[in-house]
Amino acid sequence: MYEPRNVAWLVLAFVVCAGLFAVQVVRRRGQTTTSSRRFAVTGSVVLWLFALLAIFAVFGIKGYDNRRMRAEIRSVAPARISRLDLRRGQFSKEITGASDISELITLLQSLKAVSPHHSHPTDEFEVRFDFMGQKYHYRIGRDSQRAAEYWVMAVGDSPSTRAGLEIGRVHSDRLGPLVEMLLKDAR
Repeated sequence: MYEPRNVAWLVLAFVVCAGLFAVQVVRRRGQTTTSSRRFAVTGSVVLWLFALLAIFAVFGIKGYDNRRMRAEIRSVAPARISRLDLRRGQFSKEITGASDISELITLLQSLKAVSPHHSHPTDEFEVRFDFMGQKYHYRIGRDSQRAAEYWVMAVGDSPSTRAGLEIGRVHSDRLGPLVEMLLKDAR
């Protein structure tokens, strides 16, 4: 399973480099001639430029991670999954029916990037399955404002995966009833 990059180290590296560069600029500023001082860049300007660059890098990497994880879900062949675990709260059920697995995975593969609209996921459930030797684990929650919209989030099974990273959203009137039907009689 694709594991998103930890951007905290990248931001820290940018800030350290910016600080060191700003110190060098301020040191050299005292050594410049009068004619070149007009074009001298102060340390605070350099620091702000590096901070802006770090912000753009963080959002760029996050967007890349989200696109990559959406592509990963879409690359799964539903017909090759023989077992899927579905869990809501304390209730869990192993799904082995090929048509049920295929329908659920196909709905998850329809996820898209959606701009935030001041809502949050509710009524969450988890989906786990193995595909080609990789473990997939997602948390899905119904949007608090739109009944037919579901958030799909990565669940951190390994230390390097950021738990709760939103991958995208599924728009479907069928997903909720399908999960209810599959979890019927779950223990």
